[in-house]
Formats: sequence, structure tokens, C-alpha cells
Amino acid sequence: MQFLYDIIINPLLFVYDLLFTILYRAFLNPVTSIVALSVIINLVVLPLYNKADAMQKEEQAKKKAMDPWVRHIRKHFRGDEQFMMLSAYYKVEHYSPLSFVKEAVPLLLQIPFFMAAYRFLSELDVLNGAAWGPVRNLIEPDGLLRLGALTVNLLPIVMTGINLLSGAIYAKGSTLRLKLQILISALLFLVLLYQSPSGLVIYWTMNNLFSLAKNLMVHVPEKPKKYLKALAALFLIYVVENCMLHVTIHMMLGETILVGAALYLIYQLSDEKIRARVQRRFPRLDQIPASPASVFGAETILGVLLGCYIPSSVLASAARQFVNSSTGQFPYVLLTQPTVIYLGLFLIWMTVLYFSNGEKGRKVFTVVIPALALFALLNQFVFSKSFGTLYTDLQFDREVRFSVLLTILNVLAGLFAVAGCAWLLSRWPGLLRRGVAVIALALIGLSVWNVLVIRKDLQSTATEPSEKTAVSTYDGMLRLSRNGKNVIVFMLDRAIGSYVPYIFDEKPELKEKYQGFVLYPNTVSFGVHTKTAAPALFGGYEYTPTAMNARDTERLRVKHNEALLLMPLLFQKEGYSVSVCDPPYANYQQVPDLSIYDEYPDIQARNLNGRFFSEFLTTLGGNSYEEKQCRNFSVYSLYRTAPLLLRNFVYDNGYYIYNLTGRNRSFSYELINAFSVLRKLSFLTSVDDDSQNSFLLLQNETPHNPVSLEPPDYRVEDGEVDSSDKLEDRIFEGRVLEIRNSSHWGHYCINVATYQALADWLDYLRAEGVYDNTRIILVSDHGYYLSQFSDLEIDGLDAESFNALLMVKDFDDRDPFRIDTSFMTNADVPTLATQNVIDNPVNPFTGKAVSNEIKYQEPMIVTATHNWVVSENSGYVFDGPWWSIHDDIFHSENWAELK
Repeated sequence: MQFLYDIIINPLLFVYDLLFTILYRAFLNPVTSIVALSVIINLVVLPLYNKADAMQKEEQAKKKAMDPWVRHIRKHFRGDEQFMMLSAYYKVEHYSPLSFVKEAVPLLLQIPFFMAAYRFLSELDVLNGAAWGPVRNLIEPDGLLRLGALTVNLLPIVMTGINLLSGAIYAKGSTLRLKLQILISALLFLVLLYQSPSGLVIYWTMNNLFSLAKNLMVHVPEKPKKYLKALAALFLIYVVENCMLHVTIHMMLGETILVGAALYLIYQLSDEKIRARVQRRFPRLDQIPASPASVFGAETILGVLLGCYIPSSVLASAARQFVNSSTGQFPYVLLTQPTVIYLGLFLIWMTVLYFSNGEKGRKVFTVVIPALALFALLNQFVFSKSFGTLYTDLQFDREVRFSVLLTILNVLAGLFAVAGCAWLLSRWPGLLRRGVAVIALALIGLSVWNVLVIRKDLQSTATEPSEKTAVSTYDGMLRLSRNGKNVIVFMLDRAIGSYVPYIFDEKPELKEKYQGFVLYPNTVSFGVHTKTAAPALFGGYEYTPTAMNARDTERLRVKHNEALLLMPLLFQKEGYSVSVCDPPYANYQQVPDLSIYDEYPDIQARNLNGRFFSEFLTTLGGNSYEEKQCRNFSVYSLYRTAPLLLRNFVYDNGYYIYNLTGRNRSFSYELINAFSVLRKLSFLTSVDDDSQNSFLLLQNETPHNPVSLEPPDYRVEDGEVDSSDKLEDRIFEGRVLEIRNSSHWGHYCINVATYQALADWLDYLRAEGVYDNTRIILVSDHGYYLSQFSDLEIDGLDAESFNALLMVKDFDDRDPFRIDTSFMTNADVPTLATQNVIDNPVNPFTGKAVSNEIKYQEPMIVTATHNWVVSENSGYVFDGPWWSIHDDIFHSENWAELK
């Protein structure tokens, strides 16, 4: 029974999930999305319902024709004689008493769709708290009527009324038995759905309305029926166009579908003579034979390709990296679940739809399904551009982009697939049948081979443990010494320096935890994005944008890598143990390419971002990492086989049409990836008693991901909250921090959460006896343009985007937290880090002294360019616009735009 559920219901759940997610992102309204979901599902399975209705009516007509003789036999015969006479009569009429099941087919067909809808909509958390008119919460029963102390749910009653009306029209002139069946069915759904979520009842009410419209269409004359079909087509055009406009699908695809739908509408409304001329210009369906074997073979190709071959290829490429680090088990479910979903979707549901169609529909299927299989194969094996390393979370380390030329070629390949299959079917249908059979068998063989490779790779795990999956790889990797000196440079991406006084004023307990720290609010960055701002932070004043531009014969990537290497090499040369985590854009890759440290084996480099995703997701109460991975593997197969126009939409920045069913729907993957690392800092830190000094270079993106949290605790673990009633300005020493919208509030909240998480780590360092002998520098690469401070509003520039964080705690500093308004830049970090611990530090790449003297000699030149993508604009120099700043960033006269 579990297998039947998996192969019949799970494919429907998968379809519901993807469709609803797309619709919700298009309409941003759960009820509109539910209505559109119901209409689309009903239109897709309409041939199936029509076939079931035809079977039911055929059975009723046959019984009605036989009824006089059946009554005659029952009237004149008794016992065994009656049984023998009825059996003989049924045999003559080719009728089986078990044929009564045909009458129940429409009801039976509703069961799997009802189960899938019930499961999906009952767990859809986007409905939680969502209102619709007088319905306060779509995840609960409506409770619209109150009769004294009794609460009555009105929506299920309305649904039942529509159901009974539809059944009355359908059963007009039918037997009493059918009418009773319809009545019992309606009452059964009333009982089942009475206490169900309102969203689910709305969905099933729309199903009943669709059924009512379908039954009414039977009684509509042919000419008006044509215009009703036209109205339905217009509605579909509206839905599709909305999806194209609001969801990030390539606009070319949206307009193509819109034009195609409009042409089809014009064709349907055109004169018969015009349609006849059009039909003569194109191959006729009557020239193409319906071929169940070709369809079944193509369905097998699609099921095996998407369900087994593609997932098994990914797993076979690095099986040991997918082993669960805490249990040591390999997640075979990442292979079995996509296999079951796609085999059920294609071999069961697609086959059911094929046989539910008439001859014309089957011929269309005979062309479309093999063409779809051929196009999927072309997309997988021909249009399979690589975007760098594919990590175990199925994210690439580079941006997914396709050229216009390749996209056009891909569209032409799709047209070729349709034309080629139609031509083969009209000329040599046997060749197509044999071809799909051979390809299906080959894919099955390749999938089995991948599984064997996985097993072989896993069998070697016992003797060759994978370092990447071992817990010990991360446990205590950040080494600190009790008896030596420790220097920590911690970059917090997009942390805004001016926020800190307001945060510490609201939460004075943080001041105590940040004992010894000095805040420099008058700190400027050299860019408004990591690409332009981070090199100076890590490499000093030789890596400001203007200094890098002076070396205009060297690539930006090379100079960026030098900056990331500068401090680790300086401290390594002095005998420090060195650890580097998540160096931003290393080797100009979105996911840091740690190969830049390969020449320096004594530097321990790791990417921690996302490594504790699963554990933190469980804390949030959302879907387990394994569940999300299963879904992602299923959608990844769609990514590999989808047209290039759809690839970016399906990939969805590595989130694979990110679904809305988990409690953590409001959190981005980036936030979970980053904040989960902050929570594990104590786990990652090891403390020993030897005297070897340590240097840690860390980067974390938590402040980069604004989210609305609940004050006064601001706990990410408690989930996102509605911010509409929390937008209130903060004031510190007469200076106003404006909080006027959700972006302002979200940035403020996540900064509070960041300092709280770091405070827990500082407490750990105190408890382990390494707080006093550790220099800690907290710094950001840049601020963000939020227009929250009037004194940072420069004519033509929001200087808040340059307002970087800089907080420094020196060795043995036990003074209370304090503020220093000296003019600083984040390029001061290498000087601050090496001060009094490395004598006369020299850049190992240029031979120049590491110093911040230039800051006191001339204004600082910064760039406001928004060319931040490292895979683009990555030549030799940065562009502008350029600004100069000196002395005090909070006085507009100190800023000047450079022409």
C-alpha cells in the first residue's frame, strides 16, 4: 500500500507543489493561486473525467436497454434457475455484473486527487494567518456562522450545495441508483471536509464549480459553446501572462506563449473555410497513426531519465560527499524518491491520460510525448553547459546564464524534435518504436551502472574516510591558544557601522559582553558591494579600487586573490597557525574557490557557509534537509531537461523553484546558511595550552540577509514576524535612525541577531580563558543604501552604503565598550591586525610596506559602481562613479563627486 501511495499520490503532490509555488509567486495571493491551481488541474485531467463520464453513461444505457428482460427473468424464475437464466442473458449481451464498477469510476477518480490536495493544502503554511474576506485564517475551518454557542462552517455547506446542483444536472433522467450515489458522494465530502482548512475547502469548491460548468456545457447549443471556450482561453491567457510578468521566467517565453494562445483563440473563432485552408498547409493528424508502444517507450525514457539517470549521475560523481556526517548513512532516498515520482508521473498518469483521450487526442500524444523525450535528451546531453562545481546542495559555484544564440538554437532543437517525430510516425512508425525502446533500455542500463558506481564508492568509505563528510573536519577547526597571542579578523558582510550605538542602547546587556571593544562609527568603505570593497579590507591600501586600477595590466581576479592571501601569509611567516573560512569571492567565484591556498599547505582553509544548514533547519521546525534535498533532486532533473528559456526559473538561484510549504518559508537559504555558522562558532573553536600564536580570518553573510524578528529577543530561531506594527525610529544622543519600512526593520533586526550570536561566542572565549589574549576585529566590507540617516544623505549619494562596521578589541583591554569618532577606513584592518605583533609587515606580492599612512595624506577615493557580479565586468579595472571623502563621513561638505 505504501508503494502504491508513493507511485500514485506522490507524483500528484509534486505537481501540486510546483504549480502552486509558481502561481503564488505570480499572484502573491493564496486564494487566487488556489483557484488557478484548481482550474489548471481540472483542465489537464478533463479528458480523463470525460472518459469516466462516457463509461458511466455507456453502462447506464446498457443497463437501461437490458432492464425489461432482467425484470422479466426475475419475475418468472426463482433460485438457481433465475441465476442461470440471468447469467446466460448477460453472456449473450456481453455484460458482466461487475461492470457496475464503471458507474463509480468518476467517484473513484476523485480519490487520488482528493488525497493529494488534502495532504498538500492541509500542510501549506503559506495559508497560516492568511485571510480571505470574512475568513480569518485559511489554515483553519471558516467558522463563519455563529448560532448561539454553536459555530457553523459555511464554506463546506456552500461546496456541498454546488456539488448537489452539479450532480442534479448530470443525473437528469438517470436511474435512482446514480442519483443516490451522487447524494451519498456529496454528503461524504461534506463530512470529510467540514473541519478541514478553509483553503482546502475553497479548492474543492472550485473543483465542484468546474464540474458544474462542465455539466452545463452539455446543455449549451454548439454556437454559444464556441464563445464559452473562447472565454476560457482568455482566462488561461490572463493566468499565463501574469505568471510570466511576476515570476522570473524569461520574458521571451512569456510573450511566445501569449502570442501562441492568441493565435489559437483567433483560429478557434475563425470561419470554417479559413480553418480548412490552415489545415491544408500543415500535416494532418489522420496521417499519423496512434502508437501506444511509442508513447509508452517515450514515457519510459522520461521516467528513467528524470527519475533515475540524472539523480544517480550526480550521486555517482561523489557518493561519499552525500553521506550523512552524523549517521554515516548514504541517503538512497535521494535516488528512490525522484525515481518513484517520475515513473508514477509518466508511466502511470501520462498513460492514463493517453487512454482517456479519443483517437485524435491519442495521435497528439503519439507525437508530443516522443518529441518531449527527444527534446529532454537533447537538453541533458547536448545543451548541458557547465557552470563550475556542483555542490551537494545542488548549487553551482557560478551564475547560470545562457547566450542568446544558444537559446535560439535550443528553441530550434525543440521544433526539430516535434517535426522529426511527426515525420517518423507518418513514414516509418516502426523505426520510432524501436528507437525509443533502445534508448529506454540504454538509460536503464546507464542508471544501473551509476548505482553500481555508488555502491562501489561507498564500500571504500570504511578504509578511505571522506574528509569532507567527517564531523572532525569542522569540530574545533578554529584553533586558539591560552598561552600565546591570537588575532581574529571577522568580516560581517553588509553590517552597517552606525547601527551599533542604537542596538547597544536598546540592549545594554550587549555592552557588557563587548567589553574592551572600541567602535569606530566614522568608518568608510571603498565600494558599495563586496567585489569592490572587500579587497581593501583584506589587503589594505594597495587594494583600494584606485590602487588596483593603477595596475591595469593585471586582472582584477589576480589582485583580489592577493588581497585575500596577504594577512594569512604575513601571520604564517611569523609562525602563527592560520585558519581561513569563507574568503569572499576567492578566485572570483561565488562559492569561494579555496584552491588559491593550495600552494600554502600550512594555511587551513574551509568553506563553512551552509555546512550546518540541516541542523538549523530542524531548529526552525521546517522540513528536514533530507526532505528538501529529495525535492531539489527531483526539480534538478527538470532543470537538466528543461528548455534553456526555463533553466534560470527552474534553478531559482540554487533553490529549485523554492517551495512555500515549510515553516521557514520566510527565511532565505542564504540566511539559514550563514546564521547557522554563527550559532556553531563555539563548536568550531578549539582552545589549547601551548604557546603557538593563532590567526583566524573569517567571513559571514548574516547581516546581508534582512528579516523581521520579534523584539526584544530578536531570535532567528523563533521565525519571521509581521513587521507592520514595529516600524518605529530609534534615537541615540539626538541622532535619528529612521525605521520606516520593512527593509529598514529587517536590516536592523538581523544586525541585532548577529551581535547576539557573536556575544555568545565571546562568552565562550571568556570561559575558555582566551578572551584577554585575543585581538578581535569585527569589520564589514560596506553598508547599504537605506537612507536612514539624514547626515549621510549627500546630494546624489546615500553614504550609508559606504558606512562600514569597524569594532576592535585589543589584547588585555578590559575597559567598557566605547566609541571613537576618528576617521577610519576598512583598509586599516591589515595595519590594526599586525600592529605590535608583526614588525614592519611587507606585502609578499609587491614588496611594499603594509601601512595606513596614505589615509592621513590625501582624500580617500571610493566607487559607487553597482557592477558587483564577479562573473561579469571582471577584467582589469573598476569603473565609477567616483567620490572623494576625508576626515568625517557625516558632513556632506567632506564628500565630492569626481568627474
